[in-house]
Amino acid sequence: MKASWKPDDVAGAGPPAGTREFEDLLVATHAVAVEHGKKGLVLFVDEIQDADPLSLKLLGYGWQDFQRERPDLPAAVFATGLPSSKQVINDAVSPSERFAFKTLGDLSTDAAMIALAGPARELGVEWEHDAVQLAVDYTKGYPHAVQLLGSYAWEAAALPDPGARISSDDVREAIQHTREDLQELYDSRLSRIRVPSERQFVRVMSALGDGPVHRNAIANELGQATTSISSTRQALLNAGVIEEAGRGYLQFTIDGFAAFARQHFGDSPPHRRSQDS
Repeated sequence: MKASWKPDDVAGAGPPAGTREFEDLLVATHAVAVEHGKKGLVLFVDEIQDADPLSLKLLGYGWQDFQRERPDLPAAVFATGLPSSKQVINDAVSPSERFAFKTLGDLSTDAAMIALAGPARELGVEWEHDAVQLAVDYTKGYPHAVQLLGSYAWEAAALPDPGARISSDDVREAIQHTREDLQELYDSRLSRIRVPSERQFVRVMSALGDGPVHRNAIANELGQATTSISSTRQALLNAGVIEEAGRGYLQFTIDGFAAFARQHFGDSPPHRRSQDS
C-alpha cells in the first residue's frame, strides 16, 4: 500500500499541539536542502500502519496547513505500509480521502525486467537475456523477491565493473540466497500468528490454493457461517497476512506463503473446491 498526499481541504477537529512546529521543521529542512543544491524535499514514511494516532494526526493536519500556506514549495510526502494502513489512517485522521491510496501489486514481466536490468545498465553492466528471463520466471513479479534477487545477483557477479555481464550462473546463485531469505520471511510471518483460530484460518486458506480464495470456501472448510469468521479475517487483514482480492476473495500478501504454510502444516497440495459455495 502506498499513500501520497492530495490537496483537499478537509474540515474537522483542530490540529494537535506541535502542528506549527512540524510545519516550521519542513520549511527549515527544505531550506537546508536547497543550500546543498537540492531542488526539493520528500518525506518518506515506512510501515505507516505502526504509527501512533497522534503522529498520524500531526502529519495530516500539519501537511494540510503546510500545503495551503506554502503551495509553491516543492515538497511531497509518501508512505508505505500493509493493506490495513488505510483503515489505521482513517481512524486517526478522518476522512482518509486526505491521502491518495494506491495498492502495489505484482510487477508485470516487462516491469520486472526493467527493475532488474535498468539500474545495472545505468552503471554500464548488462544482464544476459537468459539470465534476466530466469530471474523474472523465478520471482513471478513479486516486488520483494525481485529486489532480493537483483541484489544477490549483483553480489554473485562480484560487484561488476562497467562492461561486465550478469550471467545465468549468477542468477542461479542469487536464487538460492533469495529462497533462503523468503523462507525466513514466511517463517517470521507465520510465527506471529499465535491465536488458534487464526492459524486454522491460514491453514484452511492455504490448503484451498495459491491464488485468491473465496471467503465462503474458507467458512465451509471451517464448518462455520461466513459471518462467524469475520473477526478472524479482520485480525489477519490488520496483521498484513492476507488482503482483499476482489469481491468476497482473499489472498496472502506474500507470494509463495500458501505453499510454505501447507508444508509447515504437513498438508498436501491444493484441493481447491468450489469457491462460490
